[in-house]
Amino acid sequence: MQRVVPAEGLDAAVDAFITDLLASGPAAQAEIKQLYAQLSPGPVTAEVRELTAQTIARVRKTPEAPRRLCRLPGQAQAQLDTERMNLNDSRILVVGAGLMGAGIAQVAAQAGHQVSLFDARAGAAEAAKSKLSAMLDGLVTKGKLTADAVQATLARITPVEALGTADLVIEAIVENLEVKRALFAELEALLPAEAVIATNTSSISVTALARGMRKPERLVGMHFFNPVPLMKLVEVVSGLGTAPAVAQAVFELAGRWGKTAVHTRSTPGFIVNRIARPYYAETLMLLQDRAAAPELIDACLRAAGFRMGPCELMDLIGHDTNFAVTNSVFAANFFDRRFTPSLVQQELVDAGFFGRKSGRGFYRYPEGAPALPTVNIAPPRAARLVVHGRGALAERFVANLPEAVRELDSDWVGPGHRRPPAAPDRWPACA
Repeated sequence: MQRVVPAEGLDAAVDAFITDLLASGPAAQAEIKQLYAQLSPGPVTAEVRELTAQTIARVRKTPEAPRRLCRLPGQAQAQLDTERMNLNDSRILVVGAGLMGAGIAQVAAQAGHQVSLFDARAGAAEAAKSKLSAMLDGLVTKGKLTADAVQATLARITPVEALGTADLVIEAIVENLEVKRALFAELEALLPAEAVIATNTSSISVTALARGMRKPERLVGMHFFNPVPLMKLVEVVSGLGTAPAVAQAVFELAGRWGKTAVHTRSTPGFIVNRIARPYYAETLMLLQDRAAAPELIDACLRAAGFRMGPCELMDLIGHDTNFAVTNSVFAANFFDRRFTPSLVQQELVDAGFFGRKSGRGFYRYPEGAPALPTVNIAPPRAARLVVHGRGALAERFVANLPEAVRELDSDWVGPGHRRPPAAPDRWPACA
């Protein structure tokens, strides 16, 4: 196609951009010719750029022009900051076919998206789909899903052997900064400019992950929780360069998938993993001190109202992932002792005892066995219950504990302590 000679008033960057537009078709060419007719030789002025921007706005409305050709050089960030994106009908590529990746693919497919599932391990994507099929068939047997719904979901998931194009890529690979950066560099060479890249990282800085990307504004955190189909929360994590429109589009998409989405900045551990560190850390410290067995700790927390105990939960998450997150949060907080990783968990990781995914963690998970062992621990009973002292609290204990023994004149005030003897009426004179 013959190129229209640009006016001298356009600088090289805009000239190159318009050259791309001219390849879109006759309608775009007509708009550009009209633009040239309004320009005069001389330096690039605000008026020139305004005319160009108006032309581009008209070109964007033609069916010939893909969105990637409809931004002025240097304006990509500004447009992503202001325009409203819509990912509701997006084609999705999930990279990583482990527990998280397969779960994300399932949720996206159930929402009606066409999903490509890729894993660098040969056969892993196919195996993940087969496992998902068996799991969904089980839900049909239980009457929780229809056979038609399952068939439609599976038909939308396509295992692929190589990375390809998509409107939204969701990365769910190993929790390693450099490995993720390498993947994003590879994706940027394949994806159109308007595609969004979402990382499922549990704790790595989204700002750090975006370093070196050609378009860091399109990277956003989309942190799901395991198991993805059941857990409602999704953290939408904005790095320093993330465009607000990208974060909002992912936020709205998560809501469309039936999730409860929350916006957060890229701080160490984001929200949930920051709060959860002490929960895991104190559990692991109890185990290191041999204060209690995993079964007892889990039983105590379930009795307190938690659906799962901390040891069960770490087995479900995977000790490799949980330990990596702890190390990441520890380093990101300048090695604050509150987030110190545990030697107990490091030993499990070193042994390959990752939990459910490997068949062994704090508990064993042989094939065909129940997901978790049934642990029945009788509540402790005191040999003798004594209520010391007076006051409203002591009276409440006595009223609710009929077996309690009252001891009103006790000098006991705590473990290993007694009240000091009363001072004498008169101190002896010093010799």
